[in-house]
Amino acid sequence: MPKITFRLLANHEQLATIEQDFRSMIAALGEAFEGTLNCRSGLPADPELVTTWVELFGESPDEGSDPATGTELTVDVARYDIGSISGLAMHFAELLTIREKEPAEPILRQVHDDPGSPRVPWHVTVASV
Repeated sequence: MPKITFRLLANHEQLATIEQDFRSMIAALGEAFEGTLNCRSGLPADPELVTTWVELFGESPDEGSDPATGTELTVDVARYDIGSISGLAMHFAELLTIREKEPAEPILRQVHDDPGSPRVPWHVTVASV
């Protein structure tokens, strides 16, 4: 069974929104997807993600009224009928990306689109278990 794991650094508010976005996408896939989403928060922060956090937000992740914490969002995929697992991982990754410009026409998308910036720092791994 394939497993898509996103390690991220997010505060409580960001995590709640991201988790809901993941659940909404899973619901939108309907019968084409069978699997589960698991969320573990309160994990130690990855040093690379901390560096990215400081670059994005200009402060340490433990500053402010809602400090960021390490989190894992894991999608255990039992069945996915409308593409590859790597394609599914890219769809989830898109939920973690902010774009300032609207997408270009599909054929020009890779050439002209805004590459975006992360909503929160994250890493993804895809494994077959």
